[in-house]
Amino acid sequence: MGSIFKPEDKTRRRMIEKALEDLDPNIRDAVKRLIEDYQGKDLEKRLRELIGLKRTTDLIERTK
Repeated sequence: MGSIFKPEDKTRRRMIEKALEDLDPNIRDAVKRLIEDYQGKDLEKRLRELIGLKRTTDLIERTK
């Protein structure tokens, strides 16, 4: 049985995919895993370590 997502979940996933499309595929997968596993300030800190401050800020702004 497949996963069930609310419409806003699909939209959010699409926005995240768009924001990450210019990253290396391995980095992109790592960022997706972080987003699924962490929340709040801990997520922001880990994203900054992985993709840098500017990309983290852009990603957060796009997905709000």
